[in-house]
Amino acid sequence: DGLFASMLNNYPEFLSELEGIYVTDFFGASDRIHSLAPFGRKISKTFRSLYTSDPFSYTGLGAEGYGILYAAMNKCADPTNRKCINSMIRSTKGFAGIIGKISIGLDGKATRPLVIGKVQDSELKTVVRVH
Repeated sequence: DGLFASMLNNYPEFLSELEGIYVTDFFGASDRIHSLAPFGRKISKTFRSLYTSDPFSYTGLGAEGYGILYAAMNKCADPTNRKCINSMIRSTKGFAGIIGKISIGLDGKATRPLVIGKVQDSELKTVVRVH
């Protein structure tokens, strides 16, 4: 995703050089808004009301991170208690992210959906979502 995002952002005139390459992505650039989870539709609508550019994966990851942090803080009696917040983040189960559910284990590792895309006609087309 980092390579493709860099190409999209910095060298759009050379995207044809990546024709046929498969790319892993967190969200899928060609996904339609109706295929997003409710959280994703809300984030997309908000983003598009503020900016004219297309969002990158980093935008979505930031929004999901904010949502997970916000939910964790709301589970703590004292929302400034760092130990409680860390514990709540590491016990996240089924957070409704942009395209599907995210869980975070005690080890801090997340499980989440992933999109496999293919560059076709200088655009990223979704091939399959892995949940």
